[in-house]
Amino acid sequence: MHTTPEEKAARLQTQRQGKAKARAAQETNATSDDEATRLQKQRQGKAKARAAQKASETPEEKAARLDKERQAKADARAAQETNATRFDAELQLDNVYIITNALVSSHDDFGRKFDPHPDFGLRLFSDTIVRWVDDDLLIPEINVSGDITAMPTMPALQVIEDVGMLAICHSLEPSADDKSFATLVDDSAGGSRATIRLTLYGKHARSATQDRFGQCLLLQRFKVNDGAISASAHTCISIAASLPEAKRLLHWYSTQ
Repeated sequence: MHTTPEEKAARLQTQRQGKAKARAAQETNATSDDEATRLQKQRQGKAKARAAQKASETPEEKAARLDKERQAKADARAAQETNATRFDAELQLDNVYIITNALVSSHDDFGRKFDPHPDFGLRLFSDTIVRWVDDDLLIPEINVSGDITAMPTMPALQVIEDVGMLAICHSLEPSADDKSFATLVDDSAGGSRATIRLTLYGKHARSATQDRFGQCLLLQRFKVNDGAISASAHTCISIAASLPEAKRLLHWYSTQ
């Protein structure tokens, strides 16, 4: 195939640009690696210097350093206590306040929650401003600095295969707290049997009886743990659901 001088020049120009970009990328990566290595050596050098300084301290210098560290911790605790006392005096029941420079965070003590209505807490800091307002004052618009995407409610439909009671232990002594479990089975593993352990508490545990073998269980708003699930106060449990999927699942279970 005949190539004109213009086409050849354009091809060579494209090749040169590609090689230049590749060299620039290599230099950038090398610079990033060199910077990371330099910072790592810098941190190691500072750590060695601190260790050497502590090793060469006289008893008087060590005592002075420890006193300075203790004083810094005491000052930090005093600032926290001052903030707690200030907010405790400023916040009164049945009043309306405008609070700025605070942090809203969700309470999640058991891992991932499939709950569209989680509990939230408000954290106040030293620069938080609390201002009392009248009840009839127009509340200003709340501006959130980021978007929070709530996890969807994920229902689970499974068949109860086993039910039993569990004991909650406190300091090796069993308590009278209500706790039970149920072994659930379905065909989610490519048509074969897949089992999972469900832990129940309180009213759910008290209603877990042996006559529920082979019944279809519908769970909504539950907690997912490592290889197991558990119910909470927000969990909705339905037995012998009349859904078409429940009937299909029961038919599958009866033929196993």
